[in-house]
Amino acid sequence: MQKVTGWALLGCLCGPVLSQAATPVDQQQRFLEQMRTGEALYREDLVRDALARLNLIAPDQPRVLVAGIRQALLQQNQSLAERLLETLQRQAPDSQELLQARSLFTLQSASGQQGLHQARELAAAGKAQEAVGVYRQLFGDTPPDLASAVEYWQARSGVPGQRAMAIEQLRALDRQYPGNTGLRLVLANLLFAQKKDAEGLAILHRLASDPLASKDAAEQEYNYLSRLPISPNSVRGWQDFVAHYPDSPLKAKASGQLQLQQQRLADPAWQAAAKRRQQGPKTVDHYSLLLRQGDQAQQRKELVKAEKAYQQAHKIRPSDAGASSALVRLYQAHSPQQLEPFLDRLSPAQQREFQALRQSLALARLKTQADAATQRADWAQVNSLLLKARTLDGDDPWLAFHLAKAQQALGQSGAAEDTFSQLMQRQSNHPEARFAQALYLNANGRDSEALDALTRIPRSAWSRPMQDLASQLQRRLLLARAKALRDAGQEAQAVTLLLQQPNSQDLVTVAGWALQRGDRSQAQSYYRQALQRDAQNAEAQLGLIETLITDGQMQPAQQRLKQMVVAPTASPDHLRRLANAWAAVGHPEKADALFASLLNTPQNDPLIYRDGARLMARQQPQAALDQYARGMAAAGMLTAVQASPRDDHALTLASREKDSDDWLPRSLRREVEDVYQQQNPTVHLYHDIAWRSDETTPGVSDLLAQTSILRIDAPVAEGRGFVQAENIDLDAGAFDTDAAGLHRERFGTCALRLRNRATGAQLPDGCPGETQRARGSTLAIGWRDERWAMDIGHSAEGFPVANWLGGVSFASVWNSLNWTLTASRRPVSDSLLSHAGAVDPVSGVRWGGVTANGLRLDVSHGTSAVDGVWASLGAHWLRGENVADNSRRSAMGGYYYNLIQRADERLQTGLTLMYWGYDKDLSEFTLGQGGYYSPQQYYSLGIPLDYAWRNADWSVRLEGSLGWAYATTQASELYPLDGAGANWLSSVQRAGFTVEDVNQVKAAGSTSGANVRLQGLVERRLSDHLVLGGGVAWQHSEDYAPSRALLYLRYTFDPWQGNLPLPLEPISPYAQMR
Repeated sequence: MQKVTGWALLGCLCGPVLSQAATPVDQQQRFLEQMRTGEALYREDLVRDALARLNLIAPDQPRVLVAGIRQALLQQNQSLAERLLETLQRQAPDSQELLQARSLFTLQSASGQQGLHQARELAAAGKAQEAVGVYRQLFGDTPPDLASAVEYWQARSGVPGQRAMAIEQLRALDRQYPGNTGLRLVLANLLFAQKKDAEGLAILHRLASDPLASKDAAEQEYNYLSRLPISPNSVRGWQDFVAHYPDSPLKAKASGQLQLQQQRLADPAWQAAAKRRQQGPKTVDHYSLLLRQGDQAQQRKELVKAEKAYQQAHKIRPSDAGASSALVRLYQAHSPQQLEPFLDRLSPAQQREFQALRQSLALARLKTQADAATQRADWAQVNSLLLKARTLDGDDPWLAFHLAKAQQALGQSGAAEDTFSQLMQRQSNHPEARFAQALYLNANGRDSEALDALTRIPRSAWSRPMQDLASQLQRRLLLARAKALRDAGQEAQAVTLLLQQPNSQDLVTVAGWALQRGDRSQAQSYYRQALQRDAQNAEAQLGLIETLITDGQMQPAQQRLKQMVVAPTASPDHLRRLANAWAAVGHPEKADALFASLLNTPQNDPLIYRDGARLMARQQPQAALDQYARGMAAAGMLTAVQASPRDDHALTLASREKDSDDWLPRSLRREVEDVYQQQNPTVHLYHDIAWRSDETTPGVSDLLAQTSILRIDAPVAEGRGFVQAENIDLDAGAFDTDAAGLHRERFGTCALRLRNRATGAQLPDGCPGETQRARGSTLAIGWRDERWAMDIGHSAEGFPVANWLGGVSFASVWNSLNWTLTASRRPVSDSLLSHAGAVDPVSGVRWGGVTANGLRLDVSHGTSAVDGVWASLGAHWLRGENVADNSRRSAMGGYYYNLIQRADERLQTGLTLMYWGYDKDLSEFTLGQGGYYSPQQYYSLGIPLDYAWRNADWSVRLEGSLGWAYATTQASELYPLDGAGANWLSSVQRAGFTVEDVNQVKAAGSTSGANVRLQGLVERRLSDHLVLGGGVAWQHSEDYAPSRALLYLRYTFDPWQGNLPLPLEPISPYAQMR
């Protein structure tokens, strides 16, 4: 009988393209028939293909569910089988299919396997009634699959009076499962036993045309003919045998039997002797009697009695082939382990007679060992065993097929080609050899050559699998041609080619192309056309849902998701996309359930791990990192040992960008970095020194600012929070004084002169030459996630003017435009006066401490992979204590272009335009002024150049810009006194004094000139946790030349061997946050 082994699985063939006119019921029936045919031929690929299509058409049909359960159990996928059984129980609780499914589970269980073994032993021992009883305990009188049905009815045939029923049942099975060799051999044997020799021979002659079955058929027919007495009928039988089995190893022996019997029938003496034996007194022929008793016992399945009778006959005539042949047949069918020892005991002459059998046994043993080695993927052992087997049977095409497969697995492509070349030299006209060659070429992606090999087989000799393979190859070649056209930029021609006679899958393909080029409406149209042809096409259903989601049509997408029926055998990638769709329409719990099921078993697709990690990243970042690690392992970026349990050193090292990355590794690395850094607590120690080197006035506009920062960033509420403590020291220097130690700078009211209105005498003026300095500490906290950012803080304790500070922003995307809206209250840190405030030495009035309060809108758009544009619009109101109110309008924009854009190196340039406009010029340091740059119009044009580079342990940023600026200021009051300043002026006037120069006006003016800015930053990784960084910045224009130096340490609690920042962007003092 034929065995279910790797030798019967001849490659993956897809079913033919469905006729467009076929109804769903017709399609169901067709694929159910294909599934039964595949089961009969041990072609699990046909079964899988039919089942996949049935799952698209009728996934809840009971027979489809039973087939899915059988396939899942064969693949040892117990969880899937149990899920399908639950569905079947709901769909058909009292059905015959449910009983069949439960029987399949029983047969797969340990007790079921034990029961099968017991039943087979009883049947082999000739105890048919007892064997049938055990079978009935397992599944009643309804075997759940073909294999168990053949076993059961073969056993039933041994029960007295049951043979005729068994024959009819096996005939019905043959109609339902056409082409099963084992079934037909059993049926033929029973027909011979029932004296229906012609029907049995007809079955064997049908099997003779099947290269995979002809050997077994020949052996059974040879055994049948050997038992016939010599007669004209037996001669015709041997003649038919030679004609039907021209390639059989038994042909020579059959020809010998034919010649011998023809000679005897032509010999008058033999005929006379035979006639005398028939007419003379009967003598007892114990030898023949024992052979008949053995045959009768074997037919009754009483194998022990049969063996005993044959052995006694063999003792009577040890050199006669009849008894030895009978024992060989018995052992071969029921006790293979006894066959070779028996052959060894035969005489040399008889051993030569069974040489072909010995060869077939050795060949079978080598193939069985090769099957076992194949299961272990021990390709070297497979290769060695099949090379030995090939010396015994060099014409077996399937032996050559599997040998070539093993040679390819060992990287011996040349040897694999030679294997088929040698086969074709001997068997080029044999259909099965050409079919095996086509499958070999198909498995290697050589579709044109595979189709050419098939076309060399006469059409009349094509089997259904050959037709299926040809359809599959023609389909793939059409798709390859269309893809080649598309890759060559001729997408329109590719679409035209596929739409000539499209099926639903063609429409899905062109829909996907339309989606890739951004034509969502066309993609939707194709998906809808595909669904009109095949409403259950899962790819079209999901593709349409994805386009609706992309278009923002969440309600229609959600409705279609609810209507979609998911096949139990849906691919993991299909389930991944389905989960993403549920998440997009606002049902993360459904997405969680799908991903939980997917991630519960090992997956080969990194995308499943990546998308599952994305879904859990916000609420379960550590679990997400575990899945990212598994995804990296699936992508070959980590080893399995590094992925589970997760090795953070290896994970972060693997997150470093590489220029060679395609989109998937790049996505995994970037997302691992984002999630890992987001949850990694970080401590910053930072010191910053800023000074001015232009023509400043000591004590007034001069400024040396030092800021020391301790900042802690940590994950908070699905985002990242910070606490920033600062110590700030602002030093404007000491005033230049006269010999009396006084100064008369424009600072507060120090430059004003008071004159007694009654006497006309001028009071002594001037202020002490003290150093202007403000020091203090402050604390700020903040939080941000992907959309929101907020912070709150206070000006340093110890500053003359106290202010609450902070900001909140929201970021989003509109079409392809990224935008952020920010509302903030920030200090104006141009000078000590504007930042900290001061006290007027004359009046004692405290003024300054200016804040900018308002809104800013930032937008950006990437026009390509290397360039883009950006803009910023702002409106702010400037308020300070005893400082005149002011307002500011700002508009900035620019273009950037990446000259170099690699994983570890970038060079960017572009163009920057800037406009500021203040309502008033409050740049002076007199009482009422703010001490900050505030032209009424400011225009700037700049060309920036920004270079960044890094390696494993260093990161460097060098940037500069060259520009030109033009500014105008209008005439303004030098002392815009209000509030306490105005009260002081009134009190002075009431005291009888006149304040001279208080009504002075600062003249209007304009400036223009070039400006230059340079900055260098560098970081050095010191360990897995610690980074040291620093930098220097220098800027120069006609009236403004600030410089800055900084030094910092950054410590991460969890190890980080990933990318250093590119470009570098150190933390900044709270006053400089925007």
